[in-house]
Amino acid sequence: MSQMTNHSPLPLIAATPRAGAAIPAVDFPADQLYRVAQVFCAETPASIVDHAALVAAASVCGAKLHGVPLFPTPDEAAAALAETLLKLTPLSQDNALFAKLAAAVYLRRASDFAARDTPTG
Repeated sequence: MSQMTNHSPLPLIAATPRAGAAIPAVDFPADQLYRVAQVFCAETPASIVDHAALVAAASVCGAKLHGVPLFPTPDEAAAALAETLLKLTPLSQDNALFAKLAAAVYLRRASDFAARDTPTG
């Protein structure tokens, strides 16, 4: 179960990054998720029906509480993004497919950031 559906404050303690932790989650700007939605809608019968839902979903990836990331890894953030998109249904249809695409784009973004920030020998 993701932390998003768990209402207990205890998972927040577990979300604290540990020494040697993998790639940290990165933000996903709302304008980038909006662009992903525009491209998706151009290729499918779907249309954007709730812009605020897109902004809310994008904010999930970099969400913090008291400075602690709610989703400290890209995989956790991508899963939370997809879950949020499914719940908020920002498109007229095909929200499940869009959620998968958005999560994949987010993971690619996180990977690109990690590659950029990795020191080369």
